[in-house]
Amino acid sequence: MISNVIWDKAWRALEIRLMVEQAPGSMAARHLLATGDGRWTDADGVHLPALDGCVDIDIAWTPLTNTLPIRRLALQPGQEEIIRVVYLPLPSLEIGVWEQRYTGLEPGAVRYESLASDFRRDLTVDSEGFVIDYPGLFRRRWPLADRDVTS
Repeated sequence: MISNVIWDKAWRALEIRLMVEQAPGSMAARHLLATGDGRWTDADGVHLPALDGCVDIDIAWTPLTNTLPIRRLALQPGQEEIIRVVYLPLPSLEIGVWEQRYTGLEPGAVRYESLASDFRRDLTVDSEGFVIDYPGLFRRRWPLADRDVTS
């Protein structure tokens, strides 16, 4: 998989490029552009009205895209927010719209829920909102995994 995600200072997705091998020798690609306020187009500038209102993206199997709403929402313990996201499953890249709920649990912990299913995970994040532990999917392993990355 090859990917490129661009976001602005407010942690809003502005551009996503994905290329993934679906079968040996068969590649699929997506290139989407956003204004940051929930309006999306394809690479040719054609408006994609089905995605209206989606400020965030969610690429299957990567916790990086959880960081965008975690940072943007800056939820305090007990606060929750339901958002609409552009969902890109792998390897199909069939664009979908999902509703998700993020809930602030305590400093360094956020609950993620997919409202389309019963999927729920309590994520451990560092002080910058980057996921350290996403149970069943991801555990950060580089040397700073157990320390605050800002120290």
